[in-house]
Order: sequence, then C-alpha cells, then structure tokens
Amino acid sequence: MALQINNFTGFETQGAEEAVTVVGSPTYPTTDVRSGDACLLLDTGSDNYQLPWVVPGITDAGNDYIVGFGVKFASLTADASGFFHILVDVGGVILTVRVASSSKIEIFDQSGSVVIASTNAVGTSVYHFIEVYFQSLDTNANAELFIDGVSEGTTSTGDFAVGGGTLDRVRCFHDNSNDLRFDDIYILSGAASASDRLGDFAVKTYQNTAEDATDQGDALANGTWALVSETPGNEGTSNDAFYENTGNLAGSTICDEGTRSGPSGDGDVTGTIKGAKWIGNFKRGGGGGRTHEFWVGNDADW
Repeated sequence: MALQINNFTGFETQGAEEAVTVVGSPTYPTTDVRSGDACLLLDTGSDNYQLPWVVPGITDAGNDYIVGFGVKFASLTADASGFFHILVDVGGVILTVRVASSSKIEIFDQSGSVVIASTNAVGTSVYHFIEVYFQSLDTNANAELFIDGVSEGTTSTGDFAVGGGTLDRVRCFHDNSNDLRFDDIYILSGAASASDRLGDFAVKTYQNTAEDATDQGDALANGTWALVSETPGNEGTSNDAFYENTGNLAGSTICDEGTRSGPSGDGDVTGTIKGAKWIGNFKRGGGGGRTHEFWVGNDADW
C-alpha cells in the first residue's frame, strides 16, 4: 500500500481531545513549544498521554512503520522505564525509547533487549526530533533510529512482533526520572524504507478567530463563528453560538481571518502539507429529528 499518515498531533487543542486516554495530570503549556501554540508537559512520575495509532476512518497501510516526535528533556537520568512506547491492543509494549547512560538514547524491543544505542548524546537545552523506523514482524525485524535527521544506529534482529494483536497506540511517558516536553508527533504506515520519514515535522492550528454571525450559508441565530473557534474550548452561556430549531439551516466558516488564519501566506509553511485534522464539538438542545454533520474541505473540494 501507499505511504499513509496514520495520526499526528501537536497538542494544539491544549487538552486531551486527541488522546485515547491520559494518566495522571499532563498539562499543555503555551510556552517553550517546538512549533505551533502548545506542547505536552509530563512533570510528575507516571504521567502519560496515549495517542491512537490511527484516527477513525483511516486504514493502516501495514509494514513498514515510522514514528517521529519532538522531545525536550529537563534532565537526562538513565531510566529503563522509557519515555516513549508503542503498544498493541492486547496490552503489550513492543518498542520502547529510553534515556540511557551518558545521555544516550536507546531502543529496546518487547523481549527487553537493547537493539539500538545512539552514537551521540542528546542535551537539555533544545528540542530533539527523534524518528524510529521499524518493522512489526517477528523476532528478526529491521529498525533504525534517527535524532535530528542523523542516523544513530540500526538493527536487523528486533523483536517487534504484535503477538496476535494489532498496533494500537503510542504513549508519551514520564519515566519517573526526567520531566519532558513533547511536540509534533507523527505516525506513518506503508513506508518503503527509512527514507520515507518526514524529518523536521511541525503541527499548527488554523481557525477563523475574527468572524461575525455570518460567513458561509445561513447566519447563526445567536453568537458568532469566532466564539466557536476558541482554543482551548471555552464553553458557556456567553460563548455559545447556535442555530434555532426551525428550518433546515446550514452554515460554515473559513479559516481566512484572525490570529490563526490558514496556511496560505504562512511563512512557517516551507514544505509540503502532509495532512490535516478537524475537531468539532456539537450539542443538541432537544429532540432527534435532525442529524448533526461536520463537513470539511478546501475551496475546491467543499
């Protein structure tokens, strides 16, 4: 199958909307980010954030796989627990990325064997972008570790077998020794080789933050489109916008105004846009005669 981007996040919602689960008290600060407006901070032991391997409606393209993520370490104490895990739906961890001695990064497989150890050390003053190419096959799988675009080692004997399950999620994990910030995570399937990695990957938010009650289609009965484009979400009486329960009303907004307007003209967009996600929150005041639908697209495909 063709190369497929299964999922990605930059924690731009400043909440757990994209997670399959969170444990502890992760936070989503808007300072000291790698890109965009927010990041994930894990600063208490066992805090973790788990991102689905695929978003709903996406079909995994199969072997081979690449995951990438930005991470900034507050400290670099060696800890075998690992700070990034790949899990299958039967509950097991098949691949772990951890801090090793001398500020090196190691990958170990589900048998507990270290299969790659980085040549170079990492630091605490900047974000590093870590990418792992691997085959989820059996006890003799290939893998390669990249840090900031540089190959740090390979293996041909990694045990990344899924054990009768399927790849299910990735977990950003406080290893009980090091506080970490994560940003700009991606998951690829159907890779032909490690060269399919995305490299300097970034996630940004685009919204209409400066619109009145009318944009495309019927005017809102109450509130404004700008009120429903707030991040993080700011739900409440003074912040809601809605259509009345009479008639078949439909409308939309375009990401062309305000502080988070679209990518056209955005100086940060220096390469190819690899994918897009949309998040919506809809409520029904009562009754069940109509279906709420969320349509997305660009000006050519709407």
